[in-house]
Amino acid sequence: MRRRNECPQHKGPAIGTSLSACKSALFSLCCFAVIAGVVPSKVQAQVQSEKDITLTTSGGSTVRIPSGGALSNDAAKEVAGDVIAIDRQLKTGKQSRKSDVSAAMQQIALDARNDAVDSLDLAYRVAVKTSGVLDSEQIDSAKRNVQIAKDILKATPPPRLYVRTAISSTLTGAVLHYWDAADYKKKTGSWSSYTPGEMLHIGRYLFRVNSATGGEPYKELVLILSDPTEKVISPLP
Repeated sequence: MRRRNECPQHKGPAIGTSLSACKSALFSLCCFAVIAGVVPSKVQAQVQSEKDITLTTSGGSTVRIPSGGALSNDAAKEVAGDVIAIDRQLKTGKQSRKSDVSAAMQQIALDARNDAVDSLDLAYRVAVKTSGVLDSEQIDSAKRNVQIAKDILKATPPPRLYVRTAISSTLTGAVLHYWDAADYKKKTGSWSSYTPGEMLHIGRYLFRVNSATGGEPYKELVLILSDPTEKVISPLP
């Protein structure tokens, strides 16, 4: 630290003033060097572009999908593009007259769409706070849900709201439970035991597979729509 009596003075003859000015300049340069060495450089903010995509979450907030930069992600951009197309189809569906089945299908597609966007939102919020990469699990979740929404909107409506199901697992002796995906997200209700051949309301369900040998249960999102809906769940090794 510079002592007071070492500070440049602006008194005395001309040669003293010139020397004092030089000392002041040297002092300024030293201070700049110290500050530059001590203060950490900030991470550059993501530059916005006209090509960025902005989506609305289920809560009404927005998430921006950057077209370039450190947080640019091809899978996220593809999901965002699909969401825009889904939004157009949902808007058109609202304007048309619907049966109970088609109205339920529209709601299921909307819920899947919202979950996809919410997953993207979470992935970007965490990445921004941690200066890391996007969480692959959240991106995969967004991809699964947007695909379900697309499948619903192009599917032929079943004859009724409740359809027959044939859900099984490749694990011998496994026990299956299910929970409506929308209720699971809101933590409403609980797991229900699944019986092969059970009639279920059309919708997205989270199925849990409990192995007869124990271990961590495996969960998979299943769309119940066709009559019958057949699905064999293969837990990851």
